[in-house]
Amino acid sequence: FVSAARPRLTLLTEITASLRSDQHVLVLGRFAIDTQAHLYASILTPSGSRIVVAQTGSRLGWWVKGPPTKTIQSLQLQPGALPVRLRVPKRALQGAGRYTLRIIAIDPYGRRSNLTARIQAPRG
Repeated sequence: FVSAARPRLTLLTEITASLRSDQHVLVLGRFAIDTQAHLYASILTPSGSRIVVAQTGSRLGWWVKGPPTKTIQSLQLQPGALPVRLRVPKRALQGAGRYTLRIIAIDPYGRRSNLTARIQAPRG
């Protein structure tokens, strides 16, 4: 499942952020990849720094586990559509700025591709 070109990521749905009762924000969306690849997802502040994401309750294709981290990682072995669900503490997404979701795919040959999407922090 490796293509001759670098991996291609396509955003399938709008990325949304919703506030949950447990004081976390869920960042949800769906994207597609055309080859197998290692996937990395992070949320960037308006200044460009990465926000810590809770791995428990987050997924990038597969459900991920472990302590909070600034980059969620997973391995996708087949092409297709994948969900992205990142669980972020509410205090991390406060403010009027627009945040950025960045997904990076690196195929077995080391070729990489980026997908970025804007996120508006939920009010409340």
